[in-house]
Amino acid sequence: MDVRIHDQAAQRTAIDNPQTPVLDLYDEDPLPYTSPSAHYHISESTRYPLNITAWLSTHKDDPATKVSVVILTCIANLSNYPFQDFLPKLKDHILHRLSGEYYNGNEETFSEEERASISFVNNRLYRHKVLQVNFTTYDLLRSQDSLNPGTQANIMVLAHEDDTTSRPHPYWYAHVIGIFHTQLLYQDPETQKIHGPEKIEFLWVRWFGHDLPYHRGWVAKRLHCIGFIPDVDDPDMPEPFSFLDPKDVIRGIHLIPAFAHGHTADLLTPSIVHQPEENNEDWLYYYVNMYITKFLLRKQSTNHSSRFVDQDMVMRYLGGGIGHRAIWDRSSRTQQDGSGENQGDDIPEDLQDAGGSNDDLEAENVIGDDVLEEADGEHGDTVSGLKSERYWSTQS
Repeated sequence: MDVRIHDQAAQRTAIDNPQTPVLDLYDEDPLPYTSPSAHYHISESTRYPLNITAWLSTHKDDPATKVSVVILTCIANLSNYPFQDFLPKLKDHILHRLSGEYYNGNEETFSEEERASISFVNNRLYRHKVLQVNFTTYDLLRSQDSLNPGTQANIMVLAHEDDTTSRPHPYWYAHVIGIFHTQLLYQDPETQKIHGPEKIEFLWVRWFGHDLPYHRGWVAKRLHCIGFIPDVDDPDMPEPFSFLDPKDVIRGIHLIPAFAHGHTADLLTPSIVHQPEENNEDWLYYYVNMYITKFLLRKQSTNHSSRFVDQDMVMRYLGGGIGHRAIWDRSSRTQQDGSGENQGDDIPEDLQDAGGSNDDLEAENVIGDDVLEEADGEHGDTVSGLKSERYWSTQS
């Protein structure tokens, strides 16, 4: 009885006072059965709505939304939108998807007339608790990641970078702030015919960037290092927030905070994207946790142990996984993702031939705790980046 009362009270709080995009632990958002062949699964519930105008008005000063007075008062002069306005960016994202264009990391900015062609039924977005992502592993099995923005919902997507990138990396990384769906009406600008309502599901994400000066990869024997892109007024910096189609998510990732570098409040001012326990601070750096194998070959006896993540993850960085054929061109980039300038990210010989002829061979692949400690102090001290690349470095 007490549990039911608590659950009902939590539901009323989530509905009547929706302050954050994240649902509470006790909020019920059930996921019915779905086919494992579906790439992702989000609840169809409409139990946790957000009134767009009221919610944006409440958080008009939040750096993640930055809602201008123009949106709230419908002033005709629409040229003063701040760079990070939530609603125009959401409409740009939806229009890009409706156009059928392939996501390339830089979605087109649409005119106000084009944005006015779409409207949200009842002016509402609907929050969800969990995103389930199904994916094919390197050995042709199906696996699933369950992502809850209330915990560590970090994801990887294919990178979309310029061909001139000197140190290409196959993936971009993001933290899922919120999981939403909405019902949409769309007016065709040519025929003026109204289509819909159409259900649109999307993710609100905060992007990570690579720390450029940090030497990482197979040769360096160090995990890739990333950090949240700073929220600064610099048109050359990648955007820290945007929206994603759930179908573009490859799978979830595990990040290890760089504990030696501690927290910082300089990347983002107080915002609803932070969890209460984070005290409006972020870890300065994270290490992308790849699969690690430790093997010992001694006097014809083999001791093999594994740590971190899973075999599928290491194949996404080694390349060549049978189930990864669709992303082969991108995953093969890790062979050039060097530990230093113009240095290839080659696979160490002890990985290529673990069964060498030495009678007394001891090898460890590839990154250990001691390596993470040695990496301290090697991060960059300047902020830099290109619009089409999610690379940056910050004061360590």
